[in-house]
Amino acid sequence: MAPALSEKIWNPGIATAFLHDHPGFNFPHAFLGIGWMTDERFALAAGIFELAIGVMLISGLLTRVVILAMWLPFNVTVPFLPPQELLYHLPFFAIMYFLLVHGANLAPQSDGHRWLRQATNRGGRARVR
Repeated sequence: MAPALSEKIWNPGIATAFLHDHPGFNFPHAFLGIGWMTDERFALAAGIFELAIGVMLISGLLTRVVILAMWLPFNVTVPFLPPQELLYHLPFFAIMYFLLVHGANLAPQSDGHRWLRQATNRGGRARVR
């Protein structure tokens, strides 16, 4: 969420400068001929998309679905990035691949949850003492 806010939403000049140097990244304008999708609007749309992804990942709901939805836009850009941008994105790729494999269920369980799971696994109902 931090790069979305700091580089696209709050300071769109950073993103538009990048898009001026790499016009192909604004694919709706460059390849689809959508004239109203200016670099500023594309930067804002990309920032909102990244911010929404961050909020969904923090929520922990449907983590793998969110990762799969962001898989294409993040991986298609790899061959077109300059080396310094690729190095900047490597931690994001690592987190993305880790969450795809492990999901969001990484929190340790308390003794109460462990007791409840053991009680229900024995076929009986959990009884409160």
